Amino acid sequence: MAAGLVATVSLAGVAAWQHQQSTESQRQAQQAARKLDELTSIMSAPDARTVQGRTTNGATTSVTTFRQLGKAVFVGTNLPKPATLTTAPLLRLTLPA
Repeated sequence: MAAGLVATVSLAGVAAWQHQQSTESQRQAQQAARKLDELTSIMSAPDARTVQGRTTNGATTSVTTFRQLGKAVFVGTNLPKPATLTTAPLLRLTLPA
C-alpha cells in the first residue's frame, strides 16, 4: 500500500511538472509571436533604411533604421561567440537628414 501511495504521489508530481512546462512553453511561444509581429511592422515602415557590411572575421551584419519610429534592427550572422557574458554599452545612432 505504501508503494502505491508513493507511486501515486510521484505521478502527481510528474503531471504537475509537465503542466508547468507546457504553460511555460505556451508563454514563450506567445512572446515570440508578439516580437515577430512587432518586427514585421517595424521592417515594413516606409522610412526603413538598411546598411549592410561584413566584419573582419567574416560575419555579415545589417542595421535597419526607422526614423519615425525611433527604432533600429540589427541582424548578424556568423558572429563569434562572446568570451564572457557582459553587457555592451548602448550605441546611439544619428541618421543624416
